[in-house]
Amino acid sequence: MTGCDIVEIEVEEPYSSVYNEVTARARQELDNDIRPALVTQVENIDEYDTLIVETPIWSSRLAPPVKSFLVIK
Repeated sequence: MTGCDIVEIEVEEPYSSVYNEVTARARQELDNDIRPALVTQVENIDEYDTLIVETPIWSSRLAPPVKSFLVIK
């Protein structure tokens, strides 16, 4: 609708499709403030005036891959 560019945030080590494995990894990342390494890079991000970030919420917190992308300390 907006005609905007869309970027998918992808981690270097993909998450498992096995429920118990992905939830264990998510819990470890959340509990230890681990920011997974990303494949995604936006070289010209400073050329954008507005960013719209959509993310799932993991256990009432921002998903670690999104924190990696936004470089939130």
